Amino acid sequence: MYLLELKDGAPRDVHRQFRIAGLWNNASIPLRHIDLAFAERCQIKGSYWQAVNEWDEAALEGFGIKVYQMAESTRQLLAS
Repeated sequence: MYLLELKDGAPRDVHRQFRIAGLWNNASIPLRHIDLAFAERCQIKGSYWQAVNEWDEAALEGFGIKVYQMAESTRQLLAS
């Protein structure tokens, strides 16, 4: 997992980050029909991956796009 690699000291891979951004953005499209707020957060998460260095922890937390927040929202959506 890319985040674990980064945590272990691996260098950032811009191409990989843009692929991740694309996945988040693509996921947001069908989600618009299910949960608009979550779809918007997926889009924001994609924006984050396109410009990681421009975000701080407070912004991630504030937008609700930290990994644990997205995972919790996914669990809630699947349970509904």
